Amino acid sequence: MAGRLPRTIVMLVSLGILVAGAWLELEQMQQMMLPADYRTFRTVTRKDPTRVRFLCTGDIRWNISVFEGIGKLAAKFDVDFVLLLGDVVKKANERSYQVFVSEMHEMRPGCPVFILPGNDEIDFDGGALFEKVVGARNFAVEAGDWTVLCLDNNNGLSEASWQVIRELISKRAGHVIIACHQPFSNNKEATTIAKQISVEAYFWGHLSKGFRKLQLAGKPAWEVPGGGAHLGPEKNPFAALVECDSLGVKVTKLDLPEYHPLWHAVEYQLVTAPPAVHWGMVALGAAGFLVAWARLRRKTRRQTEKTNLNL
Repeated sequence: MAGRLPRTIVMLVSLGILVAGAWLELEQMQQMMLPADYRTFRTVTRKDPTRVRFLCTGDIRWNISVFEGIGKLAAKFDVDFVLLLGDVVKKANERSYQVFVSEMHEMRPGCPVFILPGNDEIDFDGGALFEKVVGARNFAVEAGDWTVLCLDNNNGLSEASWQVIRELISKRAGHVIIACHQPFSNNKEATTIAKQISVEAYFWGHLSKGFRKLQLAGKPAWEVPGGGAHLGPEKNPFAALVECDSLGVKVTKLDLPEYHPLWHAVEYQLVTAPPAVHWGMVALGAAGFLVAWARLRRKTRRQTEKTNLNL
């Protein structure tokens, strides 16, 4: 009996490795099914045009468990949309984007999700893969009387950024919130925009100083790098619930699932590993299972033969 137990354990472990390897690879074999959105202006329908509520966080990177938490919070607070403030992948390669898209499908927030590029998406290939998978890097989300102007400022504001700003000025937008990945390195840019648009607040991620409220161009600004990559003094990932109405902008910090850096780093490496690693796990699991099973059968046969001889 003592000999059977270790072999049974080996068989179960081997079977687990086999199944895990197969699941990891089959999960990533799906195509990038996230429909790229190239619209400069995107409309979110509101029953009350004077109010809007959305959820935002940034810098998720390898902390893929955050997606489930975001989905639950979005449903709980019945938000109009979710805004991810960049650095949604650790490396701007197709494998990482496949994981990201897979997690996006699993999130199921029940509302639109808008994604800004971070420096992790831009520095690797200039944002080419981001544009292919996600869509435009500069855009505006229109929700009733409120507009969230989403700008790619990773290398300063580009001509494409200013084009969206000029279009927004021509539309004479009402209340405007500006969202980007990094804080404005040039306050003159923020001041220039604020002189021509009624900016109510700013949001960005990127930094590792936790959830903070600041001031920019005379308006409130919030740092929300809560996805897990840059928690700073925070213990757990977090998101910001942003509620906008005639009284202004109210921001509430909400906790996301607990973050375990080592485990999520290992999880990310396993999920984004090349196919050879996943199929190697399948082969190793199958080999271990077959060897343990063969040895168990051999020992069982010998014990049966020995019992028959004694009879």
